[in-house]
Amino acid sequence: MMRQALLVAPHEFAIREIERPTPGPGEVLIAVHTAGICGSDLHIYHGENPVIHPPIVMGHELSGTIAAVGAGVDYDLGLRVVLEPEIPCGKCISCRTGHSNRCPDMQQVGAIGYDGAFGEYVLAPASGVIPLPENIGLADAAMIEPVAFAVHAARRPSGLRDANVLVLGAGTIGNLVAQMAKLYGAKRVAITDVIDSKLATAARVGIDATFNSARGDLASWLTEQFGRGGPDITFDCVAFPATVSQAVKLTRRGGQVFLVGVPIGDFPVPLVALLLGETSLAGVYSYVPDDWREAVRIVSEGKVQTKPLLSKTFDLEQTAEAFAYAADRSNEAIKVAIRVAAPTENQQV
Repeated sequence: MMRQALLVAPHEFAIREIERPTPGPGEVLIAVHTAGICGSDLHIYHGENPVIHPPIVMGHELSGTIAAVGAGVDYDLGLRVVLEPEIPCGKCISCRTGHSNRCPDMQQVGAIGYDGAFGEYVLAPASGVIPLPENIGLADAAMIEPVAFAVHAARRPSGLRDANVLVLGAGTIGNLVAQMAKLYGAKRVAITDVIDSKLATAARVGIDATFNSARGDLASWLTEQFGRGGPDITFDCVAFPATVSQAVKLTRRGGQVFLVGVPIGDFPVPLVALLLGETSLAGVYSYVPDDWREAVRIVSEGKVQTKPLLSKTFDLEQTAEAFAYAADRSNEAIKVAIRVAAPTENQQV
């Protein structure tokens, strides 16, 4: 038997007990150690996702150990791993051309096709398993998934090296995108938010400049930071109507704007500014396998700081409290995690 936190309705969880699944051919069963709450999980929690609805067991940012394997899988039991949660079809034009994140028939652990990691065990295709280097602890490894997302975002622009970069939103993804931009050679990286504590964390991890956009004129501040033209590249990690408008209007003419945050529905875009500036506007979605390999390398080599982003950890039985805490903006949380399994003697934590 095993326990899971099932979202039965928006804002309503139930801890249920079910039979522990048995992996079939090509599958693994992972004993979950730590699982992070993603912003996309919060959209489902609030009932805002147009496709994914309760009842559902969420959780796709996870670390753990191999508990069982199906036929044709040769991973050792107890192997410490993370899991790439996306399961593309492998046949469509996107998959065949190396853009599996764009697969129209994508399944995902914790969203479509497989129960997620807010439970003691998670069943998944072995193709998504990534063994952990010895120097990455299981608690830290649950942050590799958002690092992979940030890697993918930072690889999207052309000419990031020596560019002036603006990041809107200093949450988990915004902070990590800013760190990746610096790692990949941006000349100067500035980040904005409306919460001072998140900006303080961004400064702590080495972001060049921070600004509370609720307390001053962002356009004037950007001129001080980057000159009259503005940033060369902007990552909007908020995706509110106001931030998309800011991104398009304040990025230099001929610059690049990337929508990283998940918008709630469609809304107007300042097309005149986009036209006159010949500004590029593009989306950033998820990651591809090479982004995961890069993320593991970066974390293993200590080139990204993830510990300062973890605001609070809850037990599995406290999943409802964890989501309520993460959703309450007054808590000013960046990353909230759920510790599912107690460590054993052969686990590094």
